[in-house]
Amino acid sequence: VPTCVLEASVAPLLPAASGAAPGAPPGVAIAAMHLSHSTGLPLAVLTDMTAAAFHPALKAWLRVADTAFPASAYGVSGGKGSGVSDGGGELESVQAAAAGSAPLGTLAPMLARGSAADQSRAHLEANLASAAALASPGEYRGWLLAYVGHLAGAGDGGRLREVCDELLGPAGYGQGGGGAAWSPAFLGLDKRDLLRAALGVVGQHRALQRFAAEFSALLENAA
Repeated sequence: VPTCVLEASVAPLLPAASGAAPGAPPGVAIAAMHLSHSTGLPLAVLTDMTAAAFHPALKAWLRVADTAFPASAYGVSGGKGSGVSDGGGELESVQAAAAGSAPLGTLAPMLARGSAADQSRAHLEANLASAAALASPGEYRGWLLAYVGHLAGAGDGGRLREVCDELLGPAGYGQGGGGAAWSPAFLGLDKRDLLRAALGVVGQHRALQRFAAEFSALLENAA
C-alpha cells in the first residue's frame, strides 16, 4: 500500500514570489518540479527565476536560487553555471534552470542590496546554505573555497577566522581532549582537509601570510 512520507504545499511560494517586490511579474507559477537526486525532497523552479527546496525539519521552503544578488560576481545567467563548482552538481543545475525559467520577454525583479562586494559575500553564504540543504558535498566545497577567497581578497579577517576556527575544531579534539559538540566532518567532507584547502587559498594573499602560517601550525599540532 502506498504511503505518504512527506506532504508539502507550494502555495507559500507563489504569493511570496509574486509579491517579492514592486513591479514583480504577475502570475508567477511553477515552471518545473521534481525530487532532489540526493535528498529525495521536493524542488520547485518558479517562473520568476527563483527555486526552492522543501526542508522537512523546518517545514518550510528554502530558496536555493534567488535574484536578490544582481551585482554578485558569482551569478548564474543564461542557463550557464557560475563556474565555481566542477559542474554537474544539483545546485548548479537547479540554479541554471531557474535562470532560464522566466517567460520570453519578461524580466524578474532584481533589487540591489548593498555594494557589489556585500552582495557577492551574501550570495556565497546563500549558496553554501543551499549546497548544504541539497546535500551536495562537491558544490559545498567549491562554494566554501570561493567564500574563503572572497573574504581573503576583501581582507575580512574576522569572518575568515570564524570559518577557519570551525574547520579546525577545538584544541585537543582527536587526542583525548574535549570538543564533544564539534563534528569533524560535514556532508562526508573532513573539515580539516577543507581547512588545508582553504589555507592554500588564503596563502595566495600576501597580506594574510601570517594568518595562513598561524592556522597551518595549529592544524599540524591538531593532527
